[in-house]
Amino acid sequence: MTKKYLVLLFGTSVLGSICFAAPAHAADTAFECPRTFTPSTPAKLQEVQQLLPEGNPLDDIDRLNATIDALQRDGLSRSDIINHLIGVYCPVVARNSSLSVAERTDLVRQFAAKITTLVSGYENEVKVIIDVPLKRGLVDTITAKAKGQGVSVGDWIARSVEAELSGNSGAKSK
Repeated sequence: MTKKYLVLLFGTSVLGSICFAAPAHAADTAFECPRTFTPSTPAKLQEVQQLLPEGNPLDDIDRLNATIDALQRDGLSRSDIINHLIGVYCPVVARNSSLSVAERTDLVRQFAAKITTLVSGYENEVKVIIDVPLKRGLVDTITAKAKGQGVSVGDWIARSVEAELSGNSGAKSK
């Protein structure tokens, strides 16, 4: 991992923590989107809105990835892409009056974490993120197996898939 990547990831994490910490603790106040995430121009706001999937963008990862790709082709930096996407998503969540301030804050945090991961992928390797719901017991089993092998959960899953596809199922995943 390059130093530049670590700085970007750390900076984005700190910024996200700072910007979304106050609403989480202020349950009796109105939810407000941080101004730092406002898209650069009204035209860019409209462009990003049109690129994003309808409803919850996290429900359509393929379209979300296509949106990120389009913004990268437009020449936006990684941090600008993240800021623009949050800037479009946050007001949608803010208008959802059926959610509490804490729920809105949590939704925006989840979105920010997911897009930060998508946008800040490794430069020299292809990284595919597949969002698959797993039962709690299965997650606990996978986590235990990964820990037992001294690898991350993501690495353990990748090894298991590779072993399965190469016909060596179970060879590396046990």
